[in-house]
Amino acid sequence: MRIMVLAAVLAGIIQGGAVDAAAADAASAVARLAEQIGSLLPADGQVRIVVSDFDDGQGATTDLSRYLADLLIIQLGRTPRFLPIERRHLRIILDQLALRSSDLRRLGEARQVASQFHADVVLLNGLADAGAQVAVDTRVLDVATGAMLGFASAGVTKDAKVQRMLETGHQ
Repeated sequence: MRIMVLAAVLAGIIQGGAVDAAAADAASAVARLAEQIGSLLPADGQVRIVVSDFDDGQGATTDLSRYLADLLIIQLGRTPRFLPIERRHLRIILDQLALRSSDLRRLGEARQVASQFHADVVLLNGLADAGAQVAVDTRVLDVATGAMLGFASAGVTKDAKVQRMLETGHQ
């Protein structure tokens, strides 16, 4: 049921339909993240990108974590030079390698997963409950060099819907 609700909200965003304030705020925050990420990546050529779920620093994810990752994939995919990997494909590889999204924080695992997709970059995403807002951040990892290319951050206003998404779907 939750997957159907998330899919409906994503479809509304993709189609440009009316969405509620929480979804609009999340979409705006993710658009800011995508813009910051884009400024950190090479301006020429295509960049294949692995997008991790937004975890809480302890490796736990929620419905909000996965929703934000989906929004980021959609936002990055709107730019022809970015080729983001779909979450379902990432999940298959992580399951095959017996890894979690949070394991991508280790360079060896990030490289192992990225090599499966011939990816150039892994986005290490996190979120933190910061009271009235949920802070979302991304570290941009160049898997070839192991260098952190930079960081991006934004905030999502925590209303009742965002709070509910934070509390549901724990993995």
